Amino acid sequence: MEKAAWGACDEESVEEFNMLTKKFAVEVHDAIKQMAPGQEFTPLDPEDMAKYSQGSVNDQEKIHYFEQAFSQWLNTLNNLLNDESDAKKEPADAGPLVELKYWRERMQKINGWCEFLKSKDFVMCKNHLFRYKQHEGLAGRGRGGDEQIQKLLVEYNRLDLLLTDKLNEAKDNVKYLSTLEKFLDPLYNGTPQQIIDTLPALMNAIKMIHTIARFYNTADKMTGLFMKITTQMINNCKKRILNGEKPDFIWNRDPISLIEVLGSCIRLNKEYKDCYKETKDKVADMPKGKTFDFSET
Repeated sequence: MEKAAWGACDEESVEEFNMLTKKFAVEVHDAIKQMAPGQEFTPLDPEDMAKYSQGSVNDQEKIHYFEQAFSQWLNTLNNLLNDESDAKKEPADAGPLVELKYWRERMQKINGWCEFLKSKDFVMCKNHLFRYKQHEGLAGRGRGGDEQIQKLLVEYNRLDLLLTDKLNEAKDNVKYLSTLEKFLDPLYNGTPQQIIDTLPALMNAIKMIHTIARFYNTADKMTGLFMKITTQMINNCKKRILNGEKPDFIWNRDPISLIEVLGSCIRLNKEYKDCYKETKDKVADMPKGKTFDFSET
C-alpha cells in the first residue's frame, strides 16, 4: 500500500477496524487476568506455610492455623458466589453485548476460583483437616473444636457443588449468547434497514436459546435480553437521526434525508414487533414447546 493511501479508508471501514481492535484488546486483557487466578483469596504466608507444613509446631497449633485459613477462604468463596452486584452496575442504556460481556467475565472469574481450589495452599489445608477428621481429632481440642472442623468440611462440599453449578451456568450462557454475536453487530454499526435484514436470523437464534438453553431460558433473563436489544435499536435510531449532532441540529438537516431516516426507523419498529409475534406463533405451534411470551412493554 502506498503511503498516500494510508488513512484513506471510508468511515464504515474505520469503525469496523476500531471495533475489532477494541474487542481484541478486551480479549487480551481478560486472558492476562485469567493467567493469575484466585486473586480474591489471601495466600498463605510462605514462612508460615513452611513452618506449619514441616511439623516444627505441635499438632493443635498446626490444625488451628489451617482451620483459620480454610475458614477465611470459604467465607470469601461464599461471598463471591452470592455476589451478583456486577450485573447491577450496567448503564441504563446497556445493549445486548453488555450481557455477553458480563457472562464471559463471570465465567473467567469462576474459572479462577476453581483454579484456586486446586492450588497448593488450599489443597494442603484441606488435606490436613480431612486427615484430622479421619483420626477423630486431637486430644485437648474438645468436642467443640471437632464440630467446627466438621462444619467447615461440610461447608466446603456445599460450596464446591455450588461452584460447579455456577460455572456450568456461566459456560452455558456464554455458549448460547455467543451465537447471537454476529447478528448483534448491525444493532451497533448498521443502518435500520441492515438491522431489519438480520432480524429473522436474530429472532431465530433467540428462539433456539429459549428452547434448549439450560440456564438462560427463564422469563427474567429472556425479558432482560429483549430489553437490551430494544434499547440498542433505539440508540442506533437516535444516532442515525441526530447524525452526530446535538438534538436541536435536527431542524437544520435536509428534510428529504431526514424523512428517509425517520421512515427507516419507523419500519424497524414495525418489523421488530412483527418478527417477534411471528416467532411467538411458531413456538406456540411446536409440540410441547415453551411459551415464547414476554412483556412487550
